[in-house]
Amino acid sequence: MKEDWIECRFEDITTSLKRGPFGGDLKKEFFVEYGYKVYEQQHAINNDFASGRYFIDEEKFEKLKACKVEAGDYIVSCSGTMGKIARLPKNAPIGIINQALMRVTINENIINPNYFIQYFRSNIFQAKILNDSRGTGMQNMAAIKEIKPIKILIPSLPIQRAIVRKIETLFASLDKGIADLKTAQEQLKVYRQAVLKKAFEGEFTNSKMQFLKLIRL
Repeated sequence: MKEDWIECRFEDITTSLKRGPFGGDLKKEFFVEYGYKVYEQQHAINNDFASGRYFIDEEKFEKLKACKVEAGDYIVSCSGTMGKIARLPKNAPIGIINQALMRVTINENIINPNYFIQYFRSNIFQAKILNDSRGTGMQNMAAIKEIKPIKILIPSLPIQRAIVRKIETLFASLDKGIADLKTAQEQLKVYRQAVLKKAFEGEFTNSKMQFLKLIRL
């Protein structure tokens, strides 16, 4: 029921919002072969943390420690492909975010982690953090000071968990439907080729009109 939902600001459900370091603080000349991982946009966009191209040594890490990320933190792409979010998995090494990312940590006593990531990815919230501030038709990521006061409605934790379960069930059904459709499309291609093969081998003796109907299947 809607009365179980409360209105709050985005900053009320988070414990930290942090953009990456300035460009001059993280140049390629600072990178080393091994060390603390530098998380990039590709990790947030692809939700894939297996790869890693850049690393910094301990001295540089200490200087940029305010931009540290670790397992359980969320990273958001803020440049190019914007608004994509992913959560660092349990085995993710400690590192820092680069200039094109934002780190988000949440208060799990208020919002369920899976509910949060689904809500963040929804069109409802994306419309609030992406804007065309210059009227050029090109989207821009809102600044942290603009994101913090965004008003959101959230239900109680039990309702959040129930919503997540329903979303996951519906997504699973959707994925199965897409897989079944792809299978049907492949089978249709095979059937069409079989029809054409028979037609061009002279196995059809019907009228020209019937032949044309068959190859249009």
